[in-house]
Amino acid sequence: MKTEELREDVTNKVISLMEEHGSDWTRPWLSEHGLPKNIISNNHYSGINIMLLAMKGMPTNEWATYKQWKEKDAQVKKGEKGTHIIFYKSIEIDGEDKTIPMMRNYTVFNSSQVEGYEPKPINKPCFTGERMDEVDEFVGNTGANIIDGGMAYYSPSDDRICIPSIEYFFDTSTSSAIECYYSTLLHELTHWTGAKHRLDRDLKNKHGSKDYAKEELVAELGATFLGIQLGIHNEPKVDHAQYLNAWLETLRGDTTAIFKASTMASKAVDYLNESQPKEEVNNE
Repeated sequence: MKTEELREDVTNKVISLMEEHGSDWTRPWLSEHGLPKNIISNNHYSGINIMLLAMKGMPTNEWATYKQWKEKDAQVKKGEKGTHIIFYKSIEIDGEDKTIPMMRNYTVFNSSQVEGYEPKPINKPCFTGERMDEVDEFVGNTGANIIDGGMAYYSPSDDRICIPSIEYFFDTSTSSAIECYYSTLLHELTHWTGAKHRLDRDLKNKHGSKDYAKEELVAELGATFLGIQLGIHNEPKVDHAQYLNAWLETLRGDTTAIFKASTMASKAVDYLNESQPKEEVNNE
């Protein structure tokens, strides 16, 4: 079967799975251990601060201000640069029975940037198997900048992919931990192809918007095509269908969205294949 026919067949199978399994998608990695948290309150950071801290690719998820580290009898190492986060505090208006949100900036440091504190070990109770060397080689040949973090995303501004370490992934009811990890990685790698200096798709979209949803369809179909091409799985997985359904709900009424996304996903996969040594790419 030729490449175009294979991808059309895969798209049709995905649509059938979508009709059968709904949108009850499960994120297949542990987030609690990787989400950044404050060392004093022990609370996880929320909102944009998760992204701001996760993008740093630090080896631990423990953060605090300079003053808070001193409370722990720890000292920020000389020359270390902090990370700015945002905090909103409600301020009462004098003479009025109401409050307004006031934005404040704080600078925090990771536990790896201080002396006099032993970071708490992070448990990794999930995947303990072997990586897929051929897939790792394929991804490495693209030249994409990939870092470990508590979330999975592609940052256009930094041109960088962040993904949780493989140990955080677990088996779902329909996919193994290894399938979940590589599907997630290939999803973000497909996003990576959309950068302006690559295939120039519109990646500057608000989360939850229709344009954002369209790009998610492209990335997930790209991961599906690549997963089959690279032998991660032989057929589209229920996980893919459920994730796609969740975003199609944002595109109600656009019956062509999945087919448009399939075309763009094919271009993304072709782009990634072109980055490989020519003798190793087989499109038949």
